[in-house]
Amino acid sequence: MNPEDMTDEQLLAALGEGAQQPRGIRNNNPLNLEASVPWNGMAGSDGRFAVFNSMDDGLAAADRNLQTYATKHGLNTVEGVIGRWAPASENDTGAYVQFVSNRLGVDPRAPLDMNDPNVRQTLAMAMAEHENGQPLAQPAADLSGMSDDELLAQLGGAGDTPVVEINKSTHPDHLAWRSGQDQGDVRPEDLPRKPKSQAAGFAVGVNQPLQKAQDLLDGIPGADLLGFGSGPNIVERLTGDRTRQEAAAGKDAWLEGLQDRFTPGKIGEFAGNMVGTLPTMALPGGVVPQGMAAGALLSQAEDAGGLVRDAAVGGLTSAGAAIGLGAAGDFAAKALSKAPKIMNPEQLHTAMKAAYKAVDDSGFVFSPAKAKAMAAEIEKLVADKGGRALYGDAWNMAQRVKALAGQKGGLPITQLEDLRGQIYEYLVKPAGGKEAELGRAMRTKIDDLIGGEAKSNVLLREARDLYSRFSKMRTVTDELGSADLRTSAAYSGANGDNTIRQRLRPLVDPTSGKRIKNATADEVKAVKKVVAGTFGQNRARELGALLDPRKLGGKLLTSGVVGGGVTSGGATLPLLAGLPVGMLATTVANRASRKNVDELLQLLAAGGSKSALTKLPTRASQAAEQVSETVRKAVPASVAGLLLPRPVKKGERRP
Repeated sequence: MNPEDMTDEQLLAALGEGAQQPRGIRNNNPLNLEASVPWNGMAGSDGRFAVFNSMDDGLAAADRNLQTYATKHGLNTVEGVIGRWAPASENDTGAYVQFVSNRLGVDPRAPLDMNDPNVRQTLAMAMAEHENGQPLAQPAADLSGMSDDELLAQLGGAGDTPVVEINKSTHPDHLAWRSGQDQGDVRPEDLPRKPKSQAAGFAVGVNQPLQKAQDLLDGIPGADLLGFGSGPNIVERLTGDRTRQEAAAGKDAWLEGLQDRFTPGKIGEFAGNMVGTLPTMALPGGVVPQGMAAGALLSQAEDAGGLVRDAAVGGLTSAGAAIGLGAAGDFAAKALSKAPKIMNPEQLHTAMKAAYKAVDDSGFVFSPAKAKAMAAEIEKLVADKGGRALYGDAWNMAQRVKALAGQKGGLPITQLEDLRGQIYEYLVKPAGGKEAELGRAMRTKIDDLIGGEAKSNVLLREARDLYSRFSKMRTVTDELGSADLRTSAAYSGANGDNTIRQRLRPLVDPTSGKRIKNATADEVKAVKKVVAGTFGQNRARELGALLDPRKLGGKLLTSGVVGGGVTSGGATLPLLAGLPVGMLATTVANRASRKNVDELLQLLAAGGSKSALTKLPTRASQAAEQVSETVRKAVPASVAGLLLPRPVKKGERRP
């Protein structure tokens, strides 16, 4: 019927007022908002969904809800909005997303400008159409007050569907509202784009190396007869069967159709490349030939030269990736390893005391015969040097040893160690003490007695080891304490590095009586590192000696500048600018020296072996090593990341 021949009642019915409308239209709630929220303009509910006073109120509420989705929940894609709006627990969310994204002509995951009211209106109209099963018509509640011409215009425009335009001036996924425009006016670049599919990318990526392998085999004469080419083999030629060729043609047609419907995603294509090149891992010879094979399979070259070039790139890439992954795995494993627990001097002293007590608790004592023999040797040492008349303190200490050795029941280790410590404090430690040499000889006799018994006594051997560590650390820390005092006594304190070197040098000097007894090779090397310094540390020392104003070179330089000795040619300013550099160099040298000292103390506390300082493996570090090894073996497939296929023009067959 021509609209001009329709009555007002017929026009109302045609516009939907007289027919049974969907629930959302009847409720003026086109997006079916639930009545649990007190929406503005809501007149009530139908039991679950809100009923609004007008369609404008319903659309306004829907718009506010979309704004909340964007600002509060960060949802700005078709997939994100509808995934929350219509959860899969009670909706076919996938179909809903596909419908709306097709209406808008955008990828479901493409970001939308939800700050633009036109974008929200476009989205709401598409959602309303899916919710109600029909496009949302303009409200017609006031038709009775409209003229015939207005009614005809309203009826004629009711079927118009909003068209989405891609606004190229801002963002490719920004939507602008265009109402009532004919589809014929849309430019080609404004037409809906194909949705991106990572699954399609994966299929294309897997096929690429397989197709390349097939193309290479096709170039070998007679390969198809043996079943390796794309042509019919001997059996197929004899039987007339073309199943394999038909399957290959079907696969190609399917892939082309897939690319007509979707834009292959690059991430999926990369994953497909990796899967497609995995068979190259079976090649012998390691990662280089495997990478060359993968590079050739992923090559887009159409000539032999280009194929060789891409194969070479693949081999080099695999070799580099293997080295990089190995280094990364080693770094990760080292970072996740656990440093061994090293005792500080206080903890070491406590452990030593506990070990000696364990020896006593076990019932061990030095026999009276051995103890008396040791005491006699110590007394003879002092007597040979002049006895009480010349070395009174040493003589008194020898008599104390003799008294302890003569006690009934034998000599406990704790008493002997206490006596050994007293000899150190009263005879050896005093700087310049004339009886220090005798004190060291007396301690040697005690060490010989303990060492002989420790060979057959595990507890005593452990206690003695802890004592040796503690004794060496105490020797070093005493010298460091002396160095600190000397450095602090200087007005500038700039010579800390040099003072430490000078105090520790006698500990490894063969001609010095202070050298560390029973030092291991690693301990001697560590002390020499402190004394000699490293290459960078020594260069910093030299720079500091030349430019640091607290040292001789810096003082001479400063006095020359201040006194006017260096003023011509603008040289004064550069020379003064070098003084802070000299101070910084001195600081660097001092800190490097302290670092070397810390490493020495850790080594002494660990027992004198660098192997004891090696980090211990943990579950995390072992897992990192396993992952690194697994990934390293898969290096050839990773070449796909550097040799992704070039874009294929429309209508061009992808190899």
